[in-house]
Amino acid sequence: EEGAAKEIDDVTDLCPLEIVVHGGTYGLRNKGLFFCYPVRLTGDGPKDTIVDGKGSSYTRGLVLDHPDAFVSGVQFYNNNLTTWDSGAGIQLFNGTVSNCWVRKAYAYNNIGVNLWGGKLVDSLVTECQNGSSQMGLGVSLRGGSMYGCVISNNTTTSTMNGIVYINSANSVVSNCVICCNQAGNTTASSSKGGGISMSAGLVTNSKILDNTSATLGAVYLTGGTLRNCLVTGNETILAAGSNGGGVYNDGGTVENCTIVGNTATGAGDGLYQKNGTTVNTIVVANR
Repeated sequence: EEGAAKEIDDVTDLCPLEIVVHGGTYGLRNKGLFFCYPVRLTGDGPKDTIVDGKGSSYTRGLVLDHPDAFVSGVQFYNNNLTTWDSGAGIQLFNGTVSNCWVRKAYAYNNIGVNLWGGKLVDSLVTECQNGSSQMGLGVSLRGGSMYGCVISNNTTTSTMNGIVYINSANSVVSNCVICCNQAGNTTASSSKGGGISMSAGLVTNSKILDNTSATLGAVYLTGGTLRNCLVTGNETILAAGSNGGGVYNDGGTVENCTIVGNTATGAGDGLYQKNGTTVNTIVVANR
């Protein structure tokens, strides 16, 4: 519209409590959107309402830090943190992000969405990249929870510990699809968790499928619980020591899961049980 803001900061710098963003592509005059008050920002949907970081050095899509803050219907695209920082797409301390997309985020660590608290709901995280050997290429949960999200097509050839990385006992991942991601290649000898790497927390009622790890499982557990999940079509690809194509359990709990159709170049195509507990779980037709 004539006279409408061309850069989304033109509006958000005024700190309104409610912001409606119509379809279009908006730039960032500053280094990202930051809300530490109970804002309600809604777009016309993530396909049509795009906040474009343009790949500029040190741009972050969104920082949210208030329990009553709510952001929905926006795509955060092409944000780039070129230093050792986290959450190029979204840094979530508190509040709710719903029905949003994070695409082509780039950082060194905890890259697409980094949660310390709050909730990520019904959102897509895809095409994220990293600049070094770290964890959480798609989503990192050091707190907070994730519901009904799709984490897909995030790829790195560097060493990576988890496309989704979870190390908080209070974190829950529920009803999510984690698919078609890649952690490492045939030279990234310590990459693990092509879908999930977790040392604490709960993953439940989710699908982990068609992910690739250099070594040690599409789901790599040293703690936490994997419950009521389907793990299928995953593979490890490093020639030596690539165990647990579906799940590598080194101290967590696997319960009421189905592990089927996974492949490892080493031992345990479906499940490699080093430590931890596996109960009431179907492990079948892995190869």
